[in-house]
Amino acid sequence: MAATTTQFAKQITEVALEARIDYLDIYYQQNVYPELATLKERIRESGQCFITQAGFHPGLPAVLIRKGAAYFDTFESAIIGFSMKTRIEKPESVYELVDALSDYKADIYKDGQWRRGTYKDAVKIDFGSYFGVKSCVPIDMIEMRSMPEMYRLKSAGVYVAGFNWFVDYVIFPLIMLSQMIRKGLLRHFWAKALIWGINNLSGDEERVVFLLQAEGEKGGGCQEVVIRCEHHSAYDFTVIPVIAALKQYIDGSIRKPGLWMMSHIVDPDRLLDDMGQMGVSIQTLVAKKTAS
Repeated sequence: MAATTTQFAKQITEVALEARIDYLDIYYQQNVYPELATLKERIRESGQCFITQAGFHPGLPAVLIRKGAAYFDTFESAIIGFSMKTRIEKPESVYELVDALSDYKADIYKDGQWRRGTYKDAVKIDFGSYFGVKSCVPIDMIEMRSMPEMYRLKSAGVYVAGFNWFVDYVIFPLIMLSQMIRKGLLRHFWAKALIWGINNLSGDEERVVFLLQAEGEKGGGCQEVVIRCEHHSAYDFTVIPVIAALKQYIDGSIRKPGLWMMSHIVDPDRLLDDMGQMGVSIQTLVAKKTAS
């Protein structure tokens, strides 16, 4: 399901159930999963396989954490970060971003518990030679919820870098202010303003970097691990993980009854290997951390 009509997500799922076909969606919005979860038992009993939250955000955060866990005896901290430069053609493509800004929330895991994150929880992340070090704000990814318990993490979160100074410090605040007046106010206007700011002030070259920055213990010492995925197109980078996941579905290795998030059901090693074969540059950096 490739659509921005998330208000109909549950109805579409029910139609797929009635038609007795399997289902996969690439919805970005985090309010979709709780809606689909109300049908969880029906989906399982039907014997159909429903995969949701496919893509790279969501889609890859839990994959990288599951991959990173293999590098530690004790996994302590998992920070997911991404930065991208892209060009956008149609205002409809950023409606969901405008909507997300109108209802911004981000939960982060700190000191063994979840709490609401704000812009004050911004962190610095090194994205490598192209983007360098950028300040990133937390965003919500429901696929992250089970990670701290699964790996006994002390801290975890997903953080995103901005686009450019004009979009980050002029357009975004104005959108948020207008949505405080009335949700959905000037939605098309703000979408066009975003496109102008992104396309004209971010440079011509497209790029996306998505990474895990992790810390923990290995062999009695402290260790840092960075798994960095990089591609020249944000659009391709959205599709590539989906294709890699579908390869596992088609051969039957992940096709099982129930409702699943893509990042939880796929084999992370195979997914990343297949992504590499489809043109994604994937680097893993492992370093011993000296005590400060």
